[in-house]
Amino acid sequence: MPQNELCSQCFVNTNRMMQSSPYSIFQSALESPYLKARLQYIHSTCGIGTGPTHVEDPQYLPIKQHPIPCFTEVVHTSQVGDTCDSVALKYSIASAALQSAKTDYITNCTTLAAGNELCIPLTCDNLLSTVWVHGRTLCLSPQNGIYNVSNPIPGVVVASGDSTGYTSRAIPPPGNGTVANSTTLFCGGWHTITSAEETSAKICISNGITSDLFYQINPSLAVSGAGDCTTLLKVGITYCVGPIWSWADLEADISHMN
Repeated sequence: MPQNELCSQCFVNTNRMMQSSPYSIFQSALESPYLKARLQYIHSTCGIGTGPTHVEDPQYLPIKQHPIPCFTEVVHTSQVGDTCDSVALKYSIASAALQSAKTDYITNCTTLAAGNELCIPLTCDNLLSTVWVHGRTLCLSPQNGIYNVSNPIPGVVVASGDSTGYTSRAIPPPGNGTVANSTTLFCGGWHTITSAEETSAKICISNGITSDLFYQINPSLAVSGAGDCTTLLKVGITYCVGPIWSWADLEADISHMN
């Protein structure tokens, strides 16, 4: 840039004006060493003295930030090598809860900066290691709660995985067995007993059906209370292990017709 343009009143005052504002481009995260150096160069080249190149104080009083008290009164000072998981396992907490309590300190769960005071959230009595999101340590129980197993009802087999126990369409039973008495024919999955060693629990688990539904669609296996129907299974008899969704309504319609 020619010196007459560099030292022109317009260009000099433009750069001075930016620096004279408390909201200057040189301020805080927007600070630019290049622009600051340019103003210093203008002052020295144009013979107008050094001039202000520092950031002016703001025209208001900054709000004083008070630390948020730790409601559990358990504080961990982070050390070199700490991760969300290592702290979570040490105190029996969820790693995600640790991060959410101190988002300003924890931006990367794999490496925690040393020297920060971390408020430890409520603990839980059972942890699960899972996929990496906010660390891999989850609470299986509510925070400050008690873990309860997922199969709390004696004698009830819970369907595994994503199975619902139902099928989309009915199919005929296999020809190598006799369908059990009163078993619904609105069924898309069948199982024929081939050995006296088979149990109702194994049948339910292998076919992804709950024991309650298994008993409902096979009334001959219905037992009082929460007993096991294994003793009622008969070799060579075929049982439904996958009713269609509307099986109960269709059975009711047939009953009314009769």
